[in-house]
Amino acid sequence: MEELHLTEHQRKAIDNFQSFRKRNKIVFSLIIISAVILVWRGLWGIADALILPENLFLSYIVSIVLGFAILLALGEGISRIA
Repeated sequence: MEELHLTEHQRKAIDNFQSFRKRNKIVFSLIIISAVILVWRGLWGIADALILPENLFLSYIVSIVLGFAILLALGEGISRIA
């Protein structure tokens, strides 16, 4: 694998970030958790708007079926989530 060629400024920024992450594990975890929640909220909103928005119950059923179909297509299997 080829090594990245970073400038001194880039190396210092990476070192500062890694140092912050090590010193402030709780803060960093809260940032990551917040980002995941925001992505989930956005995806949920898009799904509500696009998948049968006039019938929420049927939208939920279709979403569940699509989710399981994707998991099966990826080879994950139902037993891993049960």
